[in-house]
Amino acid sequence: MDKKLIKVEVVYSGEEKTALISLLVTKGTTVLQAILQSGILEQFPRIAELQGRVGIFSKIVPLDTFLKEGDRVEIYRDLKRDPKEARRKRAKAFKAFQRDFSMRATLSPLKSIESLFSMIGSPFPGLK
Repeated sequence: MDKKLIKVEVVYSGEEKTALISLLVTKGTTVLQAILQSGILEQFPRIAELQGRVGIFSKIVPLDTFLKEGDRVEIYRDLKRDPKEARRKRAKAFKAFQRDFSMRATLSPLKSIESLFSMIGSPFPGLK
């Protein structure tokens, strides 16, 4: 009996490097089996500590999920910081900048423009 082969990918993005491994597996292969066959655990030993948080195309799935042709198995790691908290901090900093910039613009429009250019770069490089 001839087993049909399907093409899948196993992906992991570590802190310093990323791996995308394409492989042919037999139909009926599970997520866990594909991870083991890919050899990615040897490249990234820390994956074993991640307690099986994996997904297929950004949707979390159990390790015993059967793969289909073209599936991309993604191995997830913890984020260094909470995205919501990081966005709150950026928004707070931007509001403070806006307040400061509008106060400077009222007092001295030229100084506020210079301040803006010092942060984002002058549209006229070489001119001072």
